[in-house]
Amino acid sequence: MGSLPIDLINFKAQLRDDRTVQLLWSTAKETDNFGFDVERSPDNHNWKTLGFVPGHGTTNELHEYTLLDETPLAGINYYRLKQLDTDGGFEYSPMVVADVRGGGTQFDIYPNPSATGDLSIRTVSQYEGDAQLEIFDWVGYKVYKENLSLLKGTMVYPVSMKTFPKGTYTARLEMPDGQVFFKKIILQ
Repeated sequence: MGSLPIDLINFKAQLRDDRTVQLLWSTAKETDNFGFDVERSPDNHNWKTLGFVPGHGTTNELHEYTLLDETPLAGINYYRLKQLDTDGGFEYSPMVVADVRGGGTQFDIYPNPSATGDLSIRTVSQYEGDAQLEIFDWVGYKVYKENLSLLKGTMVYPVSMKTFPKGTYTARLEMPDGQVFFKKIILQ
């Protein structure tokens, strides 16, 4: 990785528990380094810039960099650094890959089981729009309905089931992209 105007000693993409991708890289030496455009591609051909991270000019010291991709694509994500010189020149780093399975969408309810009935609905999505949350009792009757306005990334919504009898419930969440998720809720 030493062919750049920097001495890039590592570059990696880590899939985190919240379905985001943490990009981490380090340099041991930099020469006229203006900074880095971090680029992503779904197919290793069509690249888009995720963000810019400033460099340290000219230095012989170790520097660590990071950028968080909060809305990775479903499936394989290719990443590369476009290292920009202060004179306008640039070079590309080797590519790294993160595999985000499951459509990049996640739906969780916590605490579950719940003794208080105070719940949090957590979504991680690459889509924006209205989602519909419905909760059904053990017989199948709809006992709760709410529309949730989603933004890309991680969202948390409070849901109070304090007045509901103890028992087992089923939550159904329909995402803006049409995906439907089901989760069991236990009230103790």
